[in-house]
Amino acid sequence: MSRRTARTSPKAEITNLGRIASPKGVAAFAYLDEPDEAFGKLQYRITVYFTDKKAPDYLAFVNNLKNIAKEHGASKLPLKMVDQKMFDKASERGYTTHPVGTPYMEFSSKFDPDNPRPIPVFNAKAEKEDGLQVWSGDIVRVEGSIAVWEINRDTGLKVYLNAVQLLKAERNTKGGTGSTFAAEEEFLSDDLESSEDRPTLFDADAMINGEDDLDDLL
Repeated sequence: MSRRTARTSPKAEITNLGRIASPKGVAAFAYLDEPDEAFGKLQYRITVYFTDKKAPDYLAFVNNLKNIAKEHGASKLPLKMVDQKMFDKASERGYTTHPVGTPYMEFSSKFDPDNPRPIPVFNAKAEKEDGLQVWSGDIVRVEGSIAVWEINRDTGLKVYLNAVQLLKAERNTKGGTGSTFAAEEEFLSDDLESSEDRPTLFDADAMINGEDDLDDLL
C-alpha cells in the first residue's frame, strides 16, 4: 500500500513598501462590512474598474506602479484587464460587465474571526462615515498598502485593502481609523466644506497576482 506525502505550499516573503492610493474607478464585488466566502477563504474585498485609461490620475497611478516594479524587480503586477473569456462568461450569466480591455484591480484583506475589522468607508469629504455602503457601479477610490512578494524566484507586487472612499453613489447592486483620503471637490455639494487638515494617502491587507504588462494598460 503506497503512502501519500502531504505537500505543503511554500510561503511567500513579503516586503511592505508603504501606502498607495488608487485612481477613481467603478466599484464591483464590494464586501466591506461582512467578508466574502468565495475562493475558499473569508476576506474583505472590492474590485475597481478604471474605465478612463486617459484620466490623469490613472496614468499617474500606472507610471507609479511601473517605477515600483522596476525598482524592486517585480515581474507580476496588480493591474489586470477584462479579457474575452471573462467578458463572455459574464454575458452568459446575464451580468453587466465592462468592455474587453478595461483595466481593473482587486483589493482584499484577510478576515480574522477573532478580531473582525470591517473596512472603513469615507465620503467624498474625506470623513469616515459609519453605515456608508458601497454598491456595484459606485465611483470610488481605494487606499492600500503595496508590497513586494517573492516565492520560488518569482516576484510581484500585491496590494492590501485598508479603506474605501465613496465619491459618487450610483446604487446598482450591493456587493458586500483616521482618514488618509483627500476631499474630492468634484463630488462635493456646494454646501459642503472640505477638510483641509486631512492627509491624502491610504493603507491595507491582501495579494494580487495580475500578470498583464503595464504597457498594455495605457
